[in-house]
Amino acid sequence: MNIPSLFVDPFSPLLDPPTEQRSKPVAHAPKRPCNLTPAEKQLAVRNALRYIPKEHHGLLAKEFAEELTVYGHIYAFRFMPNFDLYAPPVGEIPAQCEKAAAIILMILNNLDKRVAQFPQELVTYGGNGQVFSNWIQFRLVLRYLYSMTDHQTLVLYSGHPLGLFPSTPDSPRMTVTNGMVNVCVKITLTQGAKTQTKSSRIIKSTCCAVYNEAVMFLCGTSKNELAQTAIVISVHDAQRTCTGDDTIGCAYLGIGAIDKSEIDQWKGTTEHLGKEYKGNHTLKAPQTAPPVHVAEANDDVAADDED
Repeated sequence: MNIPSLFVDPFSPLLDPPTEQRSKPVAHAPKRPCNLTPAEKQLAVRNALRYIPKEHHGLLAKEFAEELTVYGHIYAFRFMPNFDLYAPPVGEIPAQCEKAAAIILMILNNLDKRVAQFPQELVTYGGNGQVFSNWIQFRLVLRYLYSMTDHQTLVLYSGHPLGLFPSTPDSPRMTVTNGMVNVCVKITLTQGAKTQTKSSRIIKSTCCAVYNEAVMFLCGTSKNELAQTAIVISVHDAQRTCTGDDTIGCAYLGIGAIDKSEIDQWKGTTEHLGKEYKGNHTLKAPQTAPPVHVAEANDDVAADDED
């Protein structure tokens, strides 16, 4: 397996079709039903071309339209590697950070013909459990992972690589989201017996797992009081507010700080009052459960006895 070739720019120059690999005797996925109108087929091709530089649209539009007709899906076979994929030792993957190399290893393992149900259609199991929707996504994700450092996180939205975002070494190296949400960030400050909560703007229809929120506190207080201060920065799904479990995750400053990034930011803030200190924090599960009623076992027994 030619590992370095997996990380080249697939568009400059444009990769040649993997004719040798396509002719190998492996199991193939059945043709998908394609009940699209002519206008919907054109839209499907245009959507696939969003990944492609414009100078290649004329050639690849024809290829993608043909794949849609023949297979019922655009796999972008031109971008499939012209050799069998498998998971090499992680040390042989030349990524910038070990965690990114480990993610690449898992992707390659799931496309190994000894593992995958239909490897050329990117299906690992279940007939339609794809690693990616097409081989362009495979190429782009591997290029992102190849160049990613310990201070970046790769964000995928339903298989689409959104890009690399700044993060911290203790943050996840990759996050996957499969739905768009309306997000609200809340700041809860507790000092002594007093608690106050403020809400930020609502970020509508976002699929990004990185939230940029600036918070400034203007107050007169002492270092002794700050030593008893707890701040919870919580991210909420506004569409789940009525269910009581709308919290996506929390970050903690002050006496509740958990991660090194939280501790360091709070330390800098309290030791240098009046100066701005920025931080990137990983969201954690809320420390309290939502107020949901759960019936006691005895209630069920009593009901059965009455029947």
